[in-house]
Amino acid sequence: MPDRFLHGLARGALVALFVSSVGACTERQDLKADTARVQWSDRRAELDVISCGLDDAAFVLAAESASGFVQLLLVVDEPDAEEREIDTDRSAVTAEVDAGVLGAGDADLLGVPADEPGQITRAAIRGDRIDVEADARVLGGSDGQTVPLEIAARCPAVEDLA
Repeated sequence: MPDRFLHGLARGALVALFVSSVGACTERQDLKADTARVQWSDRRAELDVISCGLDDAAFVLAAESASGFVQLLLVVDEPDAEEREIDTDRSAVTAEVDAGVLGAGDADLLGVPADEPGQITRAAIRGDRIDVEADARVLGGSDGQTVPLEIAARCPAVEDLA
């Protein structure tokens, strides 16, 4: 009887692992290659990635559509790691959307006064998937209010370089 119990438990664990891995794959595949999804406030847009890549310790991405334009410059601490660590203090993101030009990160990279941009709260590169979250501010006229900004993108060129 204990053998049947252990076999059942093992099968249950395998099924749980399979289901969770399928869920993770689905989440990673929700974006087409060379696509960026931008969410700000209560709005969302999908943009076409026009350029992206990893050069030494810098990841650069530009994406555009009729809805707007996005630029990322992420400083990568571990360029050769599977999940690359991002130095969010030395990185920058801008998104031109209907709310204006939103910015977060290193003010010098953005070319604005130090107190103007918002803060990148999370950034990750895993495989060809790039995820950035920020409390961004409108550049060149911010009243100090932050706008939640999320960017998810797929850049197959990054995976080719790994």
